[in-house]
Amino acid sequence: MKSNSSKQKHNVPGWNKDVREKHKAARRAYLYWFDNHKPKSGPLFDIMKDSKKEFKYALRACRKSQQKCKADAMPETLLNRSPKKFRQNIRKSKKSWLPSTVVGETGNKVVTVMWRKHFSALLNSSKNSEIGNFVQQNITSHGNFEGIDEFMCNSFMIKPLLHKLPLNRAAGKDGIFAEHIFYADSTVCNHLSSLFNVCLIHGKIPQDGMQTVIVPICKNENGNTSDAGNYRPVSLATIISKLFEHYIL
Repeated sequence: MKSNSSKQKHNVPGWNKDVREKHKAARRAYLYWFDNHKPKSGPLFDIMKDSKKEFKYALRACRKSQQKCKADAMPETLLNRSPKKFRQNIRKSKKSWLPSTVVGETGNKVVTVMWRKHFSALLNSSKNSEIGNFVQQNITSHGNFEGIDEFMCNSFMIKPLLHKLPLNRAAGKDGIFAEHIFYADSTVCNHLSSLFNVCLIHGKIPQDGMQTVIVPICKNENGNTSDAGNYRPVSLATIISKLFEHYIL
C-alpha cells in the first residue's frame, strides 16, 4: 500500500489565513458525526453538513483569488522580519516567460501589429466569397420582411439565455462582464430584445458588437516561444454578441 507521503502536496495561497480554521471545524464535526454512527438527520448531521459547506466555499474563494493572496503575503514576510524571503518573492513575481522577440519582431506595438496580421490571415483564410454573396442576396431579396413576426425576439426569450452566460470570465473589448447583464434589472432584457430584433430585421450587427480581442496563448512554454506557430488564439468576444449567438442557436 502506498503511503500518503509519496503524494505531491500542493500549497494553496491563503490557506493558513482563510481556510485552515474552517477545515479544522469541518474535520471535528465530521469525526463527531462519524463516532455517533453517522446519523442521516438531526443536529449532528446539520452541523457536519454546514461546516463542510463553509470549508468548501472558503477553499473555492481562496483558489479563485490566488494572485491576491500571494500579493498580500509579501508584505507580511517583511513585517515578520524576513527581508530575504521578501526579496525572493519579489523576484519570483517578476519572472515572465514572454519572449522579447516573436517572428523577428521586437517591441509591444510592432508585435501587436504582427499578431493582428497573423491571426487575420489565419482566421480569414477563405478566399471564396460565394457564401457571403448568397447570404447578402437573401437579405436584400427579403426586404419586405414578410412573416418576420414569427422570429421576433422578446424579453421572455432572453431571460433563460442569461443562465448560459459564462461567469467569472474576462470581458470583451467593451469592458462589459457577464455579471453586469446577469445581475442587472429585468428591464435590460427589453433593451436586448429590441436590439436583437433590429439586427434581425436589418440583417446587420453593429460594428462594436463584432469587435473581438484575440489573445495569443503559448502552446508549449518549453518550446520555441518566438515562433508564431507555437501560439493558439483565444477570442474574447463581447457579452452581447455571445448572448445574441445563444439566441440564434
